[in-house]
Amino acid sequence: YLTMESVLAKRFVSKELVKSAPYRFTVSFKPYLVPGDVTSNAMLFHAFLATQIFSPQDSEAKFDIMFFGSRKIKVNSKEVVNGMAELKEGWNQVLIKLSTLSAISEYTFGIDSPVELKFCAKGKSDGSQWAIVGPFELMEESRAALKSYMDQSAVAVEKFDDTATPERESETWENADVTKMTGEAFFQEVKPEHISTEDVAIQAFSDKPMTGDARIDNEEAFLSGSDWVTVYPDPDDNDVRMLVDFGDELLAFHKFEVDAAAGTIIDFHNFEFIQTDGRYNFAEGMHNTSRYICREGLQSYQTCQHRGFRYSYIILRNLTAPVKLSNLQAVMHTYPQANRGSFHSSDELLNRIWEVGAHTLRCCSEDTYTDCPTYEQTLWVGDARNEALIDWVINGDSRLWFRCLKITGQSLEASPIVKSNVPSAWDNLLPAWSFLWMRSCLEYLLYTGDVTNSSVLLDYVRLNIEGIKKHINEQGLFDIHAWNIFDWADMDVPSDAVVTHQNCLAVQALKDAVRMAELLGEDGLIREWTQLADALSEAINRHLWNDDIQAYTDCLRGDKQSEVYSQQTQTAAFISGVATGERAARCRQIIFDSPDNFVKAGSPFFEFFLLELFAKEHDTERLLDAIRTDWGFMIEMGATTFWEMWTWGKERLTRSHCHG
Repeated sequence: YLTMESVLAKRFVSKELVKSAPYRFTVSFKPYLVPGDVTSNAMLFHAFLATQIFSPQDSEAKFDIMFFGSRKIKVNSKEVVNGMAELKEGWNQVLIKLSTLSAISEYTFGIDSPVELKFCAKGKSDGSQWAIVGPFELMEESRAALKSYMDQSAVAVEKFDDTATPERESETWENADVTKMTGEAFFQEVKPEHISTEDVAIQAFSDKPMTGDARIDNEEAFLSGSDWVTVYPDPDDNDVRMLVDFGDELLAFHKFEVDAAAGTIIDFHNFEFIQTDGRYNFAEGMHNTSRYICREGLQSYQTCQHRGFRYSYIILRNLTAPVKLSNLQAVMHTYPQANRGSFHSSDELLNRIWEVGAHTLRCCSEDTYTDCPTYEQTLWVGDARNEALIDWVINGDSRLWFRCLKITGQSLEASPIVKSNVPSAWDNLLPAWSFLWMRSCLEYLLYTGDVTNSSVLLDYVRLNIEGIKKHINEQGLFDIHAWNIFDWADMDVPSDAVVTHQNCLAVQALKDAVRMAELLGEDGLIREWTQLADALSEAINRHLWNDDIQAYTDCLRGDKQSEVYSQQTQTAAFISGVATGERAARCRQIIFDSPDNFVKAGSPFFEFFLLELFAKEHDTERLLDAIRTDWGFMIEMGATTFWEMWTWGKERLTRSHCHG
């Protein structure tokens, strides 16, 4: 059973009056592009979202776009800049570019305006507000993008038209004009059931502070949980927004008591982090929100979905009478921690890093290990390998570890090698994760001594190796169209190439499988797997080493080596034993002191492997210096859990602020 631990807010941060964008839309376009598809696989398509806006006078409208990577907008054939659009008196043509290669199947935004607006797609009389235009035929560069895309399950979505029509002129964004888009073959009215005007996330995201003071009594009662906080309606009908800080990252339900008038709305808008420069890191790209609509009188509620957050905006809407709130809690809902491991030293920074690391792991432990509590909440197989080792040190409880290894192996029922994240509606392969899973199977046996369950895992390992064998090319190298990432860094690892680090990790995984077979007495497997590892290692050294650079290239396209070289690739070659003799010495040199023109480590995940190497070589000073510097940086920035990336763009430190 997962925990149900009540946590009170630690700090009342702010209170203010707000007003949200009056027009809000979430439009689901997938039913019109891939009808009936219930997977999360990516789609490549070329289409537009169109409507008309009626303005009673010349005015200016503000588009609030919630998600990063948002698509371009045109109003009256003029591209919208910084969200600001000029509206003329009468009907205005709106066109939104949906063309993309993505698994996201909806478009969410708000529109703010000083005047009342009306919406009607193409002037239709059936009440439809939006229309999908397309999909059109894909251009050649789009097809090339699909070929090199990380996801082998992505599908191309398009329609063809043999006649010269105005729609074909709209295939480029520069020429796109909604007035030309009238062809019945390409024009589809969006049905009301595929449009939401009550999306809590975009409403909360579009809330703007207003002048005036929010009238709240006894807000410090949020911190005690034992008294009532009273919130009064605003005479100007603004909403009231309060921000509370729970002190640490949590994976939790919200729970509260309220005494309110019927119809009072309580919205929660949750996020993970406030940077030292004051930026609020909202959970862009997802809906980290919930809504409760009150009945009359005293009532209590607990959300049905647990969410990752540290901060919660509590927004009261539709206030017609004073509202009383009490017993606000976050109910921590994670795998129970045994806490058998401990650490203490004379260095308080290292002590704090241990504490934050242990809490990070807890927030990423549910019915499986997960990559993060806020975004996917998914068992990512490669992440789980590192998480399992951390968990073993902190808790010494192997049950969750075995469960993750087993259900990963079960994905082989529908895949040549184990999938990247399971169970999932996204048919994605990430071979490095598959090989790390094999390594984790051996580590499970070595640390726990659990022969019975390890024998079950060995059967899955055997199937995984059969899948590897089917993807050995004529050069003797592992070659598969898949997502070839190893680190959030500028490595050259396209999906349609032979990737060096991947081949090296395959060698190591095969060696780990041999060791596992030896320990379990399965001698009949050892010779075949050893020969496969040796042959793959020889092919790597023959095709992927560059004598001029004295390093392993990142990848091979046909017979041409990549000109990109990375610390990550040399690390994989070194720890796998593919590099021997002088080549091993050169790889070690690059790992410990990478040349300026080599790609460097880009995430805490990859640096885990560097730390393993330092530990293996008993280089304690280098190990501790790296931890103090890189994990210490996150502590210095105010982290209560450790991050997915060191940096993410120019304005935001990371995407997920909690990655086990």
